[in-house]
Amino acid sequence: MWLAAVVVAGVGVSLWTVGWRARGFTPGVPNSASVWAAMRARVSTKSVVILGSSRAQAAIDPIVWEEVWPERPVYNLALVATSPVPVLEHVAQDRSFSGIAVVGFAPFFVFNVDQNPSIFLEAAAAYDEYRLSPSRRLETWIRQWLPSAIPLRHPTLNWRSLVGGAVLRVMPDPPDFTTRDDRFQPLARDYREHPLGSDDYEQFRLDGRQASPFQRDSILRRVQSSVDAIQRRGGTVLFVMLPTCGERRSIENERYPQTEYWDVAQQVLDAPFLSDVHAELNGDSWRCAEGSHLYVGDTGAFTRWLASTVRSIVDDR
Repeated sequence: MWLAAVVVAGVGVSLWTVGWRARGFTPGVPNSASVWAAMRARVSTKSVVILGSSRAQAAIDPIVWEEVWPERPVYNLALVATSPVPVLEHVAQDRSFSGIAVVGFAPFFVFNVDQNPSIFLEAAAAYDEYRLSPSRRLETWIRQWLPSAIPLRHPTLNWRSLVGGAVLRVMPDPPDFTTRDDRFQPLARDYREHPLGSDDYEQFRLDGRQASPFQRDSILRRVQSSVDAIQRRGGTVLFVMLPTCGERRSIENERYPQTEYWDVAQQVLDAPFLSDVHAELNGDSWRCAEGSHLYVGDTGAFTRWLASTVRSIVDDR
């Protein structure tokens, strides 16, 4: 009896998986604090860590990176809608780390003084618990493994949306983002076909408050302190401006003028800056989805360029 139940359940899950895959749903892990903690725990002495916001998660593919530089394992520690500064400090405080930190340094996030610290604080707390609790490590592994194998856990695949969709004969659409088990989170939709409205761009103009010169300099001192700590141990920190496009790029440049933020950071921080992403890669031709995240079709070429450039800089130091 129990064998028949297992077979029926297995057939049901298989049909569910095939059906939703056919509609564009792919398995993925939760983009949660516990998954970040598990990734953070895998960082070793000579690892490459990717820091930043969702832009870094959407643009840098760890599989492609390791094709270019297989000797250096890479781990994505970016956090959605968050400044990379607290995460850089977290890594710098780890005295065992002497690897490479590639920091997605977007003035819109770094110098936005209204940043909510709760996302990082939750991730850091999850990491502390993960290190100390075997049961938490097992629970996190299960939570990662199951959704990475079966498209069960997408928020759109809940019973309300499925019942409502059946009644209205409208099935859920795949999500814009699916997080892979290495925390790569490409943006699947090309928003040139589904453009944002004027209200969305107006909200970008209003989000957060720009740091004053005093606040900007205080942030940069924190960053330099972390850079110094990593470099003293023989590590390297590099800053990169990830591609943005169109109206979103124009708004960010308007609100955070390059001469007042990015250029000042380059002058103050004793670390390499990759500020010519658009010049090197003809950024205007890149598909940046809604303007803020690189389109998945361009992530492979971008990752190859970035990994090769970082490798060249590190080899020359």
